[in-house]
Amino acid sequence: MKIGRMPLLLPLIALISGITATMVWPGTALLISSTLIMAACCLWYFRSLHAALFCLFGSIGAFVQHTSAQTPSIILDSEPHSYVATVKALRHDDGSRLVKCDIDGVGAVDVRLYGAEPLIGTGDVLRLSARLQKPEHVQPIVPDEIDFSISADAVAVCRVSSADVSLIKRHTSLRQTIVDKILGSHLNDATGAMLCALIVGDTDLLTDTMRSEFSAAGLSHVLAISGLHVGVITMLIALALLPLYLGRHNRSRLLLTIGLLWAYAYMTDFTPSVTRAVIMASVYMLGRIIQRPGIPLNSLFFAAILILVVSPDSLTSIGFQLSFMAVAGILIFYPLINQVDRRNHPVLYRIVGYPAVSVAAMSFTGILAAYYFHSYPLYFLLANLLIAPLLPLMIGGGALLVLLEFIGIGTQWLCRVLDLISSLCESIASAIASIPGHSVDGLYFHWSIVLAIFTALFLVAFAGYRKRLAPLLAAVAVVTVSIQFHYIFKPSYPSHEFYFLNERMAADILVRNADTLYLLTSARTSLHSNEQLERCRSRFRHYQNRRAISTMKLCPDTILSPWFSRRGPHFSIGGHRYRFLSDNAATPQMRIDYLVVARGFTGDVVAAASAFMPDSAVILSTSLHLRRLNRYCAELKTASVPFLIR
Repeated sequence: MKIGRMPLLLPLIALISGITATMVWPGTALLISSTLIMAACCLWYFRSLHAALFCLFGSIGAFVQHTSAQTPSIILDSEPHSYVATVKALRHDDGSRLVKCDIDGVGAVDVRLYGAEPLIGTGDVLRLSARLQKPEHVQPIVPDEIDFSISADAVAVCRVSSADVSLIKRHTSLRQTIVDKILGSHLNDATGAMLCALIVGDTDLLTDTMRSEFSAAGLSHVLAISGLHVGVITMLIALALLPLYLGRHNRSRLLLTIGLLWAYAYMTDFTPSVTRAVIMASVYMLGRIIQRPGIPLNSLFFAAILILVVSPDSLTSIGFQLSFMAVAGILIFYPLINQVDRRNHPVLYRIVGYPAVSVAAMSFTGILAAYYFHSYPLYFLLANLLIAPLLPLMIGGGALLVLLEFIGIGTQWLCRVLDLISSLCESIASAIASIPGHSVDGLYFHWSIVLAIFTALFLVAFAGYRKRLAPLLAAVAVVTVSIQFHYIFKPSYPSHEFYFLNERMAADILVRNADTLYLLTSARTSLHSNEQLERCRSRFRHYQNRRAISTMKLCPDTILSPWFSRRGPHFSIGGHRYRFLSDNAATPQMRIDYLVVARGFTGDVVAAASAFMPDSAVILSTSLHLRRLNRYCAELKTASVPFLIR
């Protein structure tokens, strides 16, 4: 049995199965591991080597996932404790910063930092005096709501001020030095941000406009560092080491290339896409050194196995899935699409190769991206054909710029060229994103549809390689049946809904009236800016798309409809009458079912309840200050007044 010819897809499937089983049933990790190890020993004894290997890697998957998922020790106390934290990511919000940290002995923690000091960056080491709390991963108030406040992998959260944070060590890595050299040159801001993303994978400086335009044009992979970028870097390294090749030191050149590629992977913090590309390149070059032909798919599976053994949580990473599926699509479908004879027609082979690579990669990643991002770009092929010749120039020019900046040679001329190329790339993305019908949006479907389409794609590939019609017909049948099931079991939604939102500035209610969504607020309409409405549109984007809601707007002071109406502080929803109480001078005017006490009211809540006499209950809004909210709860409970917190 030769290791080089071993089908590494089997151990990869076993590894993923072990990781997934432990994620679903975390209490059975040791049972799964021990059972599979005993099965592997028995199968190995009876010479069932492939089955034994499958069981062995399944046990490894269960073990590594169980080891990495150990519950961290979080100190939950009323008094703050001192922690040492390493900054992993940083995001600026209104009046605060969300710092994603890795705290020693705890894990990933989201720190909400209030204040302008200290000035920190990615990689810096901090000392925090904070009281950690467990994140409340509960169902959102509104269905399909997007929660931007807590990371999915955070095991704890805390809030601190500038006085509670001190900088222990400033991170001065090669990556940060390169970013500083790029930003310190004569490039404009947009070009500098793009180069930082293309060369070292630093996407913090990219604007939302640039991200959305590139995504709409099907060019998201350009801004996210991937195997394409590693390929350009490899080409630049090969060009720099050309003297070794001419001097017939090819093995030394390949070994040095492998070392430089791993240094580049370290510089990009071992991003899954970069790590995958570097592993595949290393396997290919090592095969050339020992004069053993490689199997591209085996190299891809080997890279996945290494990454999942080291970091099993990468399995749930969207970047990991898209990266490996893109390469799998290229390896499987590219030979079927580009069937031009390379030896007899080398120029035509390369011309057909550009669109063939894009179509092959999109064959697998398109449905996966549509499942996660609910959109499918229609002009991705045109966009990639226009961007492909510019990307090597941009990366190569950026590498030359960094080198010249280190040496101290003037780069004004090079910066002008890079600004021109960057502007051209942005113009292409913007032009394609502005074409009517550039993408199909609002794609929401079950994960079983993704599985069915992948099955159909493998059947199509099998039919293409074996030249058989039956697998192709089976693929059509699988897709047809899955689409029919999708429409049969598609969920239905009521035409009218309303939800009290958890806000701090006012009592806000989201009211759906057929295909219109209203933001009803206790604050004066003039105090609600368009910026806040845009944030709500982004927050409830999936909610609107799933229910085909065409319009979202602030609720006016006067509106009348059969199910929902409003007149000043009085409003009616579904036959129930409500009244906002957001000041101390309000007087009763009509009979109500619920009195909504919101931010701005500071009077006696029991007296207010006696004056307005709601038929059902008093609703205390979460916009009230926490101490006032707790006091009102105690007073209403003592007075035997029914109340709710919304």
